Amino acid sequence: MDKLIKETKANHPDVNMIYSSPNCYIKALNGMNMSYAERDVDYLSYWVGYYTNRPALKYQDRLTNNILQASKQLSVIGRLDPAKTKAYLDEAANEVAILTHHDAITGTCSQGVCDGYTGRLQSGYAASKAVIRKAFEYLKSKTGDKKV
Repeated sequence: MDKLIKETKANHPDVNMIYSSPNCYIKALNGMNMSYAERDVDYLSYWVGYYTNRPALKYQDRLTNNILQASKQLSVIGRLDPAKTKAYLDEAANEVAILTHHDAITGTCSQGVCDGYTGRLQSGYAASKAVIRKAFEYLKSKTGDKKV
């Protein structure tokens, strides 16, 4: 820290860098005589049912991930051109990945955010299904079997 403070003072004389503590910080804030708006949002309600909230969203996430994994495998089995399927698979993977956010996976997000996640998962699901459809078309053309 000493080296950082010394370099900062040498290169940025307008910056006052010092050792501090939480007490120093609170004292400086109180010395500014600022007032803060009171929040009227009940954030605790989001945490009720932590990990058990929004089971439909979590089910849709698992389902979309399963379809994504199947589409990856079928793109290989169906010998699909990676250049033509990459955009679809990337979209699906990105939409599934977004659900790893701490408010999504725990179910503590607000309803509006949940609706957004649902839309994104639907987009990823559709992208995966497009790859699966192309793989089945290829397999049907190679085998001549309409039941593939």
